[in-house]
Amino acid sequence: MTFKLYFTKVNNGIIKIPTLLGMGVLLIGLVGGVFLVTQNQTLKSKAAVSSEPKNVNVVNINSTSVSIYWQTDEQTTGFIKAGIAQQERKLFLDDRDLASPAPHKLHFVTLTNLQPETTYYYQIYSGAITYPKEALNFKTIAEAQSVNWPPLVGTIINENNSVLDEAIIILNLPEAQKLATITKTGGNFILPLSGIRLQNSTTQSSTQAKLDILGIASTAEATVLIPPQETSLPPIKLGTSVDLTQINKTTPQITPKTSSLSAEMVKFDTNSDGVINFTDLSLILQNFGSLSDKTKNPKADLNNDKVIDQKDANLLLPYLK
Repeated sequence: MTFKLYFTKVNNGIIKIPTLLGMGVLLIGLVGGVFLVTQNQTLKSKAAVSSEPKNVNVVNINSTSVSIYWQTDEQTTGFIKAGIAQQERKLFLDDRDLASPAPHKLHFVTLTNLQPETTYYYQIYSGAITYPKEALNFKTIAEAQSVNWPPLVGTIINENNSVLDEAIIILNLPEAQKLATITKTGGNFILPLSGIRLQNSTTQSSTQAKLDILGIASTAEATVLIPPQETSLPPIKLGTSVDLTQINKTTPQITPKTSSLSAEMVKFDTNSDGVINFTDLSLILQNFGSLSDKTKNPKADLNNDKVIDQKDANLLLPYLK
């Protein structure tokens, strides 16, 4: 049975009340629309949570630059806008991004060309959100004499001894500010120590310091001597806690059976000291770049392609196992 109700004529027409079937269709459409809107809001909420910055830290503070790192639950693009005034802010990309933001879970941005003893305001742009709503701030320090110490150089590996994509290395030295860096290709890192500011910057006495390694799903820690006794650390595995203060006694190396290396192996002895060890890897890592830069050491170009990069490091790695 079909029910129809009619109103009186309006403008020579008849306005009909919908049938029960029609009203049912309208009701289903209304419920479906509400569900879709709710679902869309839920997805947006989850996306915001996964791209919200966590563990935000300001490190490497000196007179003209600082670094800021943070984490996100999902692979997310991220960059920073910072400046002296709220409305005059410059964009700074992740240290690994060349032209445009790329997605990462660990983010590391270095702000350069800053002014000494100046307060800067900044916000993180992570995915589709701006964090936080009110800008954070930091203050650069006065110009000061830096220490003339060599950098910490090393490699971070996964629990299964394979190289990892990204990890942040944080140096905690007593009575000094935190220094940090992020791994490059193949889990390699170089942490300059020139940013250390001590009360007596000319001292050369060794001090124990802690390295915290922050991976995507795991962490590690290592005790090291500062200034470093060797130019390169042995690989640090995620999920471990190691003491590297006796590195000069524990660093693995290949000692030639004769007084000289074979013709095939001699090219891997990049520092020409007669052995192949992590010092040779350190030399390669510190010379990443094109040989068109005359400051680069051509001995680090193991594959002779005029570029010192991860390919050269990979050629050396089998001799360090």
